[in-house]
Amino acid sequence: MSPLRLVLVTRRFWPLLGGAERIMADLAGEFQSAGAKVTLLTAQWDRQWPREIVHRGVRVVRLPQPALRWWGTWRYMRALAGWLRAERANYDLVLVSMLKHDAYAALEVGRTLSAPVVLRAEGAGLTGDVHWQLANRFGWRIRRRAYGADGVVAPSLVIQRELVASGYQRNRVHYIPNGVRAARPRPPAPRPAARRALAEAHPQLTASGAAPVAVYTGRLHEAKGIQYLIAAWTSVS
Repeated sequence: MSPLRLVLVTRRFWPLLGGAERIMADLAGEFQSAGAKVTLLTAQWDRQWPREIVHRGVRVVRLPQPALRWWGTWRYMRALAGWLRAERANYDLVLVSMLKHDAYAALEVGRTLSAPVVLRAEGAGLTGDVHWQLANRFGWRIRRRAYGADGVVAPSLVIQRELVASGYQRNRVHYIPNGVRAARPRPPAPRPAARRALAEAHPQLTASGAAPVAVYTGRLHEAKGIQYLIAAWTSVS
């Protein structure tokens, strides 16, 4: 059986870092490890960056995006659609991060060339994709086209509810929470240095060598579920 050929699309990617970028890097690497053939498409935010790299064993293609705001977005969308058309015989499915301009361009190709396209929503509330579609002047057109995606992944129940309330068909919205990479065993030697670094960042982060320590990096938003982490922490400490 031939390996599944996947194209992952994320406008922002390494060395630009964030939650969505990290998730897409993890997905690309895990798909590749599972035997799929993965190509990741992203934008060339800096003209000095190479057009192609290999990240965690995955081929990454950077598409042109001039610095001018509106022209850069349009140029990137054209380049993305052009690549997907030219390479249609070489992939089986497209997975797009965020319900924005990338999704609009990919779905146009999917509609004309019968290419399955799955979207992955990112964020909830005022910083999420659903609100962006409602607030952005081009958002309503993207939302109307996104309704036709073969599937939409909601990484949280909050995002799932927002998508359905915004008009996405319930049977096409799939709740798939973000996976957590299993940590590799670490020797105890670096722990004192890590705790000293935390204490230097802020005195309230000082912890003894025996005390368990958890570090959260992300938005302080109800949808992140920090309240559950805090409630459960008493059983750990």
